[in-house]
Amino acid sequence: MAILTFTRQPGSIGDEIGMMIARRLGYTFFDRKEIEKRIIEKGFPLDKFRKYDERKPRFFDNFDRDRDEYLNYLQKVIYEMAKQNNCVIVGRGAFLFLSGVENHVALRFVSSDKDRLAHIKETQNITDDKQAQKWMEDADKRQASFYKSYFKYSLLDHNAIHATVNTSLVPPEMLTDMLVAGIKNNVTPEIEKIGESRVDELILAQEVTTKIVTEHKLPIDELWVRVDGKTMQLYGLTASSATVERAITIINTDFPGYDVHSFVRCVQDFRNSGRQILSDKFHKLSEISDKASEFNEKMSEKLKVDHQELVMVYEGNNLAEKLLEAETMILAMPLYVDGLPSNVIRLFDELKKAGRQKGKKVYVISNLGLYESHQLVNQIRAIKYFCRIMEYDFMGSLAIGAGEMAGVVIKKVSIWPVGKICRQLDRMASCINEKKTYGESYVNVTFPRSLYIRI
Repeated sequence: MAILTFTRQPGSIGDEIGMMIARRLGYTFFDRKEIEKRIIEKGFPLDKFRKYDERKPRFFDNFDRDRDEYLNYLQKVIYEMAKQNNCVIVGRGAFLFLSGVENHVALRFVSSDKDRLAHIKETQNITDDKQAQKWMEDADKRQASFYKSYFKYSLLDHNAIHATVNTSLVPPEMLTDMLVAGIKNNVTPEIEKIGESRVDELILAQEVTTKIVTEHKLPIDELWVRVDGKTMQLYGLTASSATVERAITIINTDFPGYDVHSFVRCVQDFRNSGRQILSDKFHKLSEISDKASEFNEKMSEKLKVDHQELVMVYEGNNLAEKLLEAETMILAMPLYVDGLPSNVIRLFDELKKAGRQKGKKVYVISNLGLYESHQLVNQIRAIKYFCRIMEYDFMGSLAIGAGEMAGVVIKKVSIWPVGKICRQLDRMASCINEKKTYGESYVNVTFPRSLYIRI
C-alpha cells in the first residue's frame, strides 16, 4: 500500500511510534541497525560507515571519495527497502531519497525539550540533567550537519515533509490510530501502482550512477541521474566534455532505449564563474576605496585642514621638507615585522639630518591585520624613542587591531563592530585640534576573535 519514512528529533519517541504503526499495518520496519547491516553486507567497510553515518562531517570529508561512496550505498539500500513496498523506514534521509514517490508518506516527529530529556535519560541510562542536555544538543547538531552536508537540506525546512507531529501533544496510541486510518483510506491501488513505477525509475537511475562512477570510474563529481519514462537526464561536474560523451556511450550500450540528455557542467563553466567572482571582488574593492576617500575627507574636515593638501603631502617626494615646516605631525602606518615600515624609517633618517626641533607635536595612528592591538606596542615604543631623540613632544598614539576589517567598515562611524575605533578617532581629532595630549589607546574591533581568524 504505502512507504512510510520518519525523521525525528532525538528523544521524541519517533522509533517507538514507527514500530507501533508497522505492527498495526503489517509493514516491515527498517531502523538504523537494519540499514547499517545492509550497507555493510553490500561491501562498505564498517569503520567508514561509522565515520559518515549521521555524523557531523569534517571539512576535508566533503572532498573524500568515501563520502560519495557511502551516500551511493545508502541510496541503494533505501531504494531496495522501498521496492518491497508496505514498509516503514526511519531516518538516514530516506524521505529525501523518496521525495516525489506517489505512495510515499513522510512524517517528522518533534517533542518538547522536557519530554525529550526524560526519554533520553531513560533510553541512554543517563541520570544527570546536564549530561542529558548535552547529549541532546550534540545529537541535534550531528543530525542537522548530516542533512546539510549530504542533502543541502535544513531540518527547519518542511517542504519535503507531509506532516510534522508534536508527540508531546498527541498520545502515541491516538497518533497511531490516525496515521493507520489515513493510509488505509487514502493510498489507493492506483496511487500505489504509480508509486511502484517511480521507485523502479529511481532504482534504474541508481544503477546507472553505479555503472558510471563505481564500475567505469568516470570522474564525474556529484553525479545525479534522473529517469522519467524513456528520458534520462545527467547532472554533475567534470573536467572534460569527453567524459560526458563516454558516460552517454555507456548508457546507450548498457541501458538501450532511453533518450539521454546531459546537464553535466564542465570545468570551463566554473572558470567563467571564477572570472565573474573576481570581477565582483574588484567591484567591492572599488566601493571600499570610495568609502575610504569619504572617510579621509571627513577626518580632514574635523582636523580643519585641506584634503588635497593632505594627499599632496603624503604622495609628494618632499615629505620631510614639508614636515619640518609643520607644527604638528600625524603619523599613520601599519605594523611591519613588529616594527616600523621601511618608508617611515627613511623619513626619520631625513628628519634626523635636519636636526632637532624642540616642541614639534607628534600623534600616531597605527594598525595591524592581527586581532590583538597590543602587538603594536613595540612599534609605538620605537616612535616614542625617536621623539625623545629629536626633542619632539609625543602627544599620543591609537593602536588598532584587526585593521583590515576596520578599514572595510570604517564608514559606519560608531556602529558595531568598529564603534570603539571610530570614537577613539574622533577623540584624537579633537585632541589634535586643541593641541592636547591624547595618551595611548589600544582598541580592537567588536567581533569574536575565533570568527575573525577563520575569515
